[in-house]
Amino acid sequence: MKKFASRAELHWAPDGGAQQYLGDVYGVKLRFTNSAKEVVTFEADGVAGYTDGIVRTELTFDRAVPKDKDNSLILKALIKNQDVQFIVRRDDGLRLALDMRIMELDEDFSLEKASNQNCKANGGKPTILNDGFVRGV
Repeated sequence: MKKFASRAELHWAPDGGAQQYLGDVYGVKLRFTNSAKEVVTFEADGVAGYTDGIVRTELTFDRAVPKDKDNSLILKALIKNQDVQFIVRRDDGLRLALDMRIMELDEDFSLEKASNQNCKANGGKPTILNDGFVRGV
């Protein structure tokens, strides 16, 4: 299942301390997968149930806007093999915390067009931060 979110917050602990807000990423796409397996039996004449699997999350984005204007932070997290955290607010109001590792970073710096950073991060099961219901609307 893919879900689109326009923006996510990026948090990182570059020195191993507490996570700190680094900036926002845009053009965010989320992909959730579950490795559960079907249990097929003759007695059930088909699927008798499922074995639990692990939930994996993939996040991609196409633009980062660091709060301190340091465009090297994502590259530093990748090189140092350090985890980052993304806070995503979906269109339905649900907020997720995603502890992830930067797996790929494609940078495009040109004088003839806007600079671009395409990034892919992988992680496990997201943490739900709220119930997703938008109140007072």
